[in-house]
Amino acid sequence: MDGSELFIQEAIRNKLFSFGEVTASKFQDKAVYYADMRAIYTYPTLLNMTVDWCSAVLAGKSYDFICGVETASLPLVGALAFKLQQPALYLRTKAKGYGLDKWLEGHFQPGDSIYLLDDLSVRAYESMEFIRRAEGEGVRVKGLIVLYEKMHASLGRDIFVQDGYEYESMFSYLDVARVIAKDHAELGVAPEMAAVVQRFGEDVSH
Repeated sequence: MDGSELFIQEAIRNKLFSFGEVTASKFQDKAVYYADMRAIYTYPTLLNMTVDWCSAVLAGKSYDFICGVETASLPLVGALAFKLQQPALYLRTKAKGYGLDKWLEGHFQPGDSIYLLDDLSVRAYESMEFIRRAEGEGVRVKGLIVLYEKMHASLGRDIFVQDGYEYESMFSYLDVARVIAKDHAELGVAPEMAAVVQRFGEDVSH
């Protein structure tokens, strides 16, 4: 059993996944389930698994900073930076409106390289906007690292790779569907939710 499977099992047991129609974003989108990745901070085991995975992804890579996206990934980036003893930045998603009014918080130099970390990837254009915003502050974005790849690669991963950015995810909707199909009885999830999760991930109308 790999680490992502263990993570998904623990996430479902701890109710990070809610099954049933829900408003899933600030855009008032309706979804058939919700993945609350921010709740990993309530569970030290899940947070530790996430930090270990991120550490492994970054091992051997050359970069100046890891960078969180306000607000979901900020605790993760803080924990990761502490473990790796690496400097971190964070990217605002809304204008501050006072002080230095910067989009990218922290001390950096033009041309410094960063990896953006976020909790999940749904809309490629929204994450791409974050990348452009960071680049507008003068840094070089090498790639995007996310926990949950909720949509088909053609709706996210492939778009970033085609634009020259690295893309890493801890697990995808296919992994979630596979775990539900295999362990639904133990996890207390209706078996048909495996197909529901997969269909939602592959629905290009999102």
